Amino acid sequence: MTFGEKLQRLRKEAGLSQEELAGRLHVSRQAVSKWERNESYPETEKLIRMGQLFDVTLDELLQEKRKMTDDGDAIAAETDKTEIADAVPNPEVVRKDQMIVDLASAESFLNLQKKKTERTAAAAGLLIGSLAFSFLDADAGIVLFLICFIAGMVVLFSVRFMDDPFWNFWKTPLALEREAEEKVRKEYERGKGRHTFWNLAGIVFIAVGLLICPVIIPAEQETLDMMIMGMGMILAGAGVFCCACMAGWRRAYRLLLFNENFQNQKGKRRK
Repeated sequence: MTFGEKLQRLRKEAGLSQEELAGRLHVSRQAVSKWERNESYPETEKLIRMGQLFDVTLDELLQEKRKMTDDGDAIAAETDKTEIADAVPNPEVVRKDQMIVDLASAESFLNLQKKKTERTAAAAGLLIGSLAFSFLDADAGIVLFLICFIAGMVVLFSVRFMDDPFWNFWKTPLALEREAEEKVRKEYERGKGRHTFWNLAGIVFIAVGLLICPVIIPAEQETLDMMIMGMGMILAGAGVFCCACMAGWRRAYRLLLFNENFQNQKGKRRK
C-alpha cells in the first residue's frame, strides 16, 4: 500500500473529507488530493500532525506494506526511507515532547515574526514620536499629536488580531530539521552584526532624544527649546523602533535555535 492509499484509508476511517483534513493540517484541499494520488509528498511537520490526528506512529504512516516484486521496488523504497531519515533530526537527541520543525515552517514563522515585530516597533515609535507635536503651542499641534497617537494604537492592536498559525511554537519544545537548522543558523550568524549595530544605534537615538536634547538649549529661548524637545521625541521614537525590531527578530531566531535554553529561561522567569 502506497503512502497516498494509506492516507486516503485513514482519512475515510476518521470520517474526514479532504477539505476537513486540509483545514486541520493548515494546507489546501488540492495538497491533500495530490498526496493521496502520490503526486507530491507532505512536509515532515505535516506527517507528524497526521500521526497525532490518526493515532499512528510515523513508521506505520510511512512504511509501504507491499510485496517487493523486483530489485527496483526494493531500492526505491529504501531510497525514500533514507531521504526521510536525512530530513528528520537525530532521534537520539529529539525528545518525545518536541515538535519537529521543517525548513518551510521555520521560514514562515520567521517571516511572520518579522512582520509582527516591525508593526509593534512602528506603533511604539509612533506613540513616542507623537509627543513631538505636544510641544507646539498651536491647536494644530494637539490635533497632530492625537492623530499620531491614535494611529499608533490602531497599529498596535492590529498586531494582536493578526492570524498566527505558529502560536504553539512559543509553548512547545521544538527541534529543527537538519536543513532548517543549518539555514536558520547561517542567517542568524550573518545578521548578528547588523542587529547589534542597529540596536546600539537605537540606544544612542533614545539617549540623545531624552537626555541630551532637553539640556542643549537655554530655557530663555523658549521657541527654539520647544523645537529641539520635539526633535528629541522623534529621535527617541526612532530609537525605540530600532531596539524593538532588533529584540523581536533576535528572540524569534533564538526560539528556533536555542529552544531548550529559551524554554528553561522562560520557566525560571515564571517561578
